[in-house]
Amino acid sequence: MDAKYTNKAQVGDVIIIDEKKALEYIVIRAELEGGGTGHGFHDIYSDGWHVNARKLNPDGSYDPKAETIDFYQSGSFTNMKEKVKLVGKMEQAFVSVFDTTINGEKMNTQQAKNEDITQQNIYAVKTEGDCEGKTTSTLGYATGDVDDIKKYFDDRKMYHLRLTELNVVHITPESFSERIQLKSEKADLEQRLKQIKNQLRTNKL
Repeated sequence: MDAKYTNKAQVGDVIIIDEKKALEYIVIRAELEGGGTGHGFHDIYSDGWHVNARKLNPDGSYDPKAETIDFYQSGSFTNMKEKVKLVGKMEQAFVSVFDTTINGEKMNTQQAKNEDITQQNIYAVKTEGDCEGKTTSTLGYATGDVDDIKKYFDDRKMYHLRLTELNVVHITPESFSERIQLKSEKADLEQRLKQIKNQLRTNKL
């Protein structure tokens, strides 16, 4: 398919700014802004299309701590990139995978990992939903090795495949009961430790 370019990147667009480096970025903010006045009242320059983008990992996954870059696609600014290559679209999803309260304490996915509760990683497999990359289409959901999943869905992609990892926690009655028991033992130990500390503090006096 012919390469697509845009002079007005939108939030969620996956773009390549420098085709020689071929690094992919996800647009995280795009606004018309930056205008103002120069050396006089009549020296006015207009707003420009200001884009903020974050670098994606080599496998196309999103890292919230990755480096960011910003540039303008219109107006009169020094950091101009009037056209960038559009390679896809990503959408942000919020998935509640584990949110329960045990003995008054909430447990999230990471805590579940620490407690060694059975988990299974499921990937939502998506691709561009149209030739301009303005929408996304979900091809399905899969488990297994990431490379194998990409190969399996390769013939159904438009330009690129995007895998979004969903962490699903499997909670059995046994694991739930065991956790309650462990929490109770932990509370007893913490109470005993507190008593010992108080006794030591009293003996020092």
